[in-house]
Amino acid sequence: TINTAAGAVVWAASPTAINPTILLDAGSAEFTTANFPALQRSTMFQSSADGVMKVLAYDASTMEKAYFTIPLSTMISAVSYASIDLWITATSSGNTVWQVGSVFLLSGSSGGGASTAVSSTTAVNLASLATKVSIGLVATSWATPGIVQLYIGRFTSDAGDANTGDVYLQSAALRITV
Repeated sequence: TINTAAGAVVWAASPTAINPTILLDAGSAEFTTANFPALQRSTMFQSSADGVMKVLAYDASTMEKAYFTIPLSTMISAVSYASIDLWITATSSGNTVWQVGSVFLLSGSSGGGASTAVSSTTAVNLASLATKVSIGLVATSWATPGIVQLYIGRFTSDAGDANTGDVYLQSAALRITV
């Protein structure tokens, strides 16, 4: 059994045939004191316990980041590959460049240390239609136990980001291959 809530420990042994997927709920995002997306109610989906799904609204002109922290216990094998799936909508059509950064912190019993990686990709958005984009992460040094901190940002300063409207992160999932 795997607990898939962001911020929850992946706590049960994974058979080799099962690769965990960890949902990153907008409500569990962490923010710095500046340049962060707004937490809003979705106008597209209504599926959370209170009847309204929360989304992250990214501005068209500023690089904004939302952070997620995921502890991995010793009950999961070393990670061989990871990717993140983003489901996004936009207020206008145009390319949007997304950037995902990861920092993996090993526990003291695993030798300590940290590894950092950044990946980005371009998504073609059509106004008001949901778009899925997948971004591969550099995860070859992820071992357990440890903590993964990810950020999801709209890379507005990239020349490929030509969408002049706000973009909404409707949902995100971290997919792990062990």
